[in-house]
Amino acid sequence: MKTEQIRLALEIARARSISRAAASLFISQPTASNLLKSLENEIGYPIFVRKKSGLILTEKGSGFIEQALQIERSLNVISQIRHEDLRKNFRVLSFHLDLSELAFEKLCEKYHSEGCTASLEYQTIRNPSEAVRMVTDETCDLAVLICLKKAFASCRESLSEKPLKIVPLGRLQMQLSCSKGHPILENGSVDPDLLRRYPGFSVIPNSASDPYIADPLSMLIKQSLNAHIITPPGPVRYRLLRKTNGYLISPPLSAEIREEYGLDSLAIDHSDITVFAMYRKDTKKKTIVDEYLMYCRSFLS
Repeated sequence: MKTEQIRLALEIARARSISRAAASLFISQPTASNLLKSLENEIGYPIFVRKKSGLILTEKGSGFIEQALQIERSLNVISQIRHEDLRKNFRVLSFHLDLSELAFEKLCEKYHSEGCTASLEYQTIRNPSEAVRMVTDETCDLAVLICLKKAFASCRESLSEKPLKIVPLGRLQMQLSCSKGHPILENGSVDPDLLRRYPGFSVIPNSASDPYIADPLSMLIKQSLNAHIITPPGPVRYRLLRKTNGYLISPPLSAEIREEYGLDSLAIDHSDITVFAMYRKDTKKKTIVDEYLMYCRSFLS
């Protein structure tokens, strides 16, 4: 019997649904169903029976859940001891990715619910080389960055001599975003010659000189632009996109942002980027690192 099976049974008892329990625990429904089936096979009786109102505890299942609650309380005490081992804050850096922010939100929710008293900190970063330095010298615990899929192998090799663990998390396809009705969208594909006629939005200047990663605009548009607008991600950038003839090359913007600011997007062929994490190989916070990366992967799948 595994702790993940016990936590799953408790979550199903609370939600009365395998699918809702699976979503809450960030696992797939087939995985949850298999875990429950193997648990019931191991203990020799069904914990739940399906009714119109959802999954209901059997008589023996009620007894199991009572014992499982005691185990959960003990696990939370163990977690609290682990939290105390954090001592200082757990600090995450990210290269302007919504998924890394959402993962941090989930991490904070979980640790707060367990009574964690450690400080958790999230910071966006514009210079990936600085992220490498900060993780190496332990100024932060973890960084989430991006690079073009075809450049990931050389990126990892360039970091191989440092005391860092490089972990690929998944891929995102780049998109070009601009105001609705923009001439760039008429062809249905990205034409570099056409892009050079309009201002491009970027996060950082001179990003192509970074030895580890480049800003998406610099990665895809090698030639000089007629105009270059440098802004942080956020409302100012989206308002300018709506009011000007500029464009942004980035991971996909959410449907809510596109609707709110009157933007349209176009997928860029052969522009997959690899999202990856890096942390020190000798980190003493591997458990919380793994938990955070689990949440990151859940938003990439």
